[in-house]
Amino acid sequence: MFVREWNEEKKQYQVKQQGFGFNLTEAKKVRKNASLIATAAQYGVALAEELTGFSDRIATNVTMAGKRYFDKGVLGESTLFYNENPHFLEKLNTNIRRLDFAVEEISIKTMTLPDSSEGLVPICSHQSNGNNFSLPLTNESSGTRAAYSIFRYILPVLEYGGIAVLDEIEFLHPQLTIEVMRMFTDPDSNPNNAQLLIATHSQEVLQHVEKNQIYLVEKNDCVSKAWRLDEVQGVRRDDNLYARYIAGAYGAVPNFS
Repeated sequence: MFVREWNEEKKQYQVKQQGFGFNLTEAKKVRKNASLIATAAQYGVALAEELTGFSDRIATNVTMAGKRYFDKGVLGESTLFYNENPHFLEKLNTNIRRLDFAVEEISIKTMTLPDSSEGLVPICSHQSNGNNFSLPLTNESSGTRAAYSIFRYILPVLEYGGIAVLDEIEFLHPQLTIEVMRMFTDPDSNPNNAQLLIATHSQEVLQHVEKNQIYLVEKNDCVSKAWRLDEVQGVRRDDNLYARYIAGAYGAVPNFS
């Protein structure tokens, strides 16, 4: 789209464009410590506006401090999201029933909290031997609480497009992790070509992806190095990636010696 190189003699950037559409005179005026894309967006350049707006379509459980665990804070934010977006609460319930969580429905109710204030509480309805009963989500298994929060990130991305970036998705059962991945490869559930980027310790996923979709990470002397599996010499497309990784052929495995 463009090449931007600093010219020390002229004390300004030299900009070459191919279809970017930013007025060249204005492009050369952009400060050394400013983003050309962000500045172009301020000038109404359509492609720049699209690029800067893309960050709004990233849904993630990762912050600068690392992964956000499925604690009361995350559950509370997820509850607010579902309460304000009943359409996605309905989709959550469809998936909860389909994926066999033994939960008939999750509803959001206003209840009196232990501190006598009122708040939103997610309630899970169950059926067992013809009897109905319900439990607050906080009394459910960690897997159910994880799914409740994870789908809060996944469902909007699948509907509108974008990227879901999730750390340690193995809070779910391995087969449910694979089902979440399938939702992104199925055009019926992913009509807008949303992408899924996960960091996981689950080796099971290696049986369901191609070598060019895998980054391996290994830490030595407190420094982490990442590489894409198709960059490793000798890795064939028809290799059993799972078996060869388990055997240590690709590295990125714990060293207990």
